Amino acid sequence: MKKINLILFIMNAFLLCLLFFLYDPFSFFPKTYEDSPLLLEYDIEQIKSLQLILETPNEKMKYNFKRMESIWYLSSREGEGFKIANFDSLDKIFNGLKNLHKFEKEKRTILDSEFWGDRRLSIVLGNGDGKLMEIEFGNCIQVVSECLVREKNSHIAYTLPYSFSSLLPDLKLTHFQTRSPFAGLSFSKIVKISYTLKGVETYSVYKDGEIWKTVPDLPGEVEKKNIIDLVTRLRNWSGDDAIEIDLKSRNKLSVSPLQSLAVEYINESGNKERISVDDIGSISPGKKIIEVNPFGQYISMPAFNWEYWHFYDIKQLLNSAD
Repeated sequence: MKKINLILFIMNAFLLCLLFFLYDPFSFFPKTYEDSPLLLEYDIEQIKSLQLILETPNEKMKYNFKRMESIWYLSSREGEGFKIANFDSLDKIFNGLKNLHKFEKEKRTILDSEFWGDRRLSIVLGNGDGKLMEIEFGNCIQVVSECLVREKNSHIAYTLPYSFSSLLPDLKLTHFQTRSPFAGLSFSKIVKISYTLKGVETYSVYKDGEIWKTVPDLPGEVEKKNIIDLVTRLRNWSGDDAIEIDLKSRNKLSVSPLQSLAVEYINESGNKERISVDDIGSISPGKKIIEVNPFGQYISMPAFNWEYWHFYDIKQLLNSAD
C-alpha cells in the first residue's frame, strides 16, 4: 500500500508541475511575444559593424557596414573601397533587431535542414574589436507570421510573428547607398563649406578657432544660428536615387565638375577629411548626376536641387544687426 501511495504521490506531483508550466498561474513566464526577453542583448550604440549575408539558390550577397563617428559606410566586396551608406535602410534593420524577442513558449529544437529555406539571411554584429553575435533568419512555417530566428551554432530556434526579410524588400547595392551625402555629418565636426562653379570657388564659410568667417571676406559677424541652419539644409539635401554608372555612360558625362559643393570636417582621428558632391552633367532631361567623392558613388538628382547653392548669398550668414 505504501508503495502504491508513493507512486500516486509522484504521479500527482508530476501532473501538478506539468499543469503549473502549462498554465503558469503566477505569470512567471511571458505569455506574449512582446513581453519576452530581447534576443539582442547589446545596445545599438555598441554596434560599430554589421555584415548582411543573403544566400539563395542562384546567388550570394554580402554587404559590410562600418560606423566611424556618426557616418555608416558600406562595401560589397573584399578589398573594395567603402561608400557612404543609406542611414534610412540601416535604421530599418536596427529597429528590426531591437524588436526581436526570445519567446520561450514558441521555441523549438530544430535541425538545420528544417530551419533553412531557399533564402538564407544572417546578420553579423561587431563592436569594432570583434564579433558580438550572429543572428540567422530561417524558414517561415506555413505563413509569414511564423518565421524562425536563432543565434548561429544554436539548434534552439524562436518564432517571429513576421518575416524579418520583409524589412529588406530590395537587396540591391544601390538600396544601401546614400541619397543624402552629407546626412551623417555632425555640426561640431564641420570646419568648412564651399561652393565651386566651373573650377572657381564662388563662396565659402570656414571655422577659425570658434569663429566662422566667409570668403569673400565680408564686414560683420557670422551668426552661429545661421551656420546651424545652413548645415541642417546640407544634411537634408537629397537626390532621388543612388545609381550605378558603367564606363560607357560615365564617358558621356563631364570629366571636370560643372559645379561642386564640398564639406571639410574633422574625423575621429583628429584629421581633416573632405566630401565633395560634384555635378557631372545629365543623362536624361531635368536630371543631374552627381558624383560623391572620394567614394566614387553616384546619385540621380533633379536639376533644380542645385539652384539654392548656385544662387546662395553668404550675406545671409551675417548677424542681422550688422
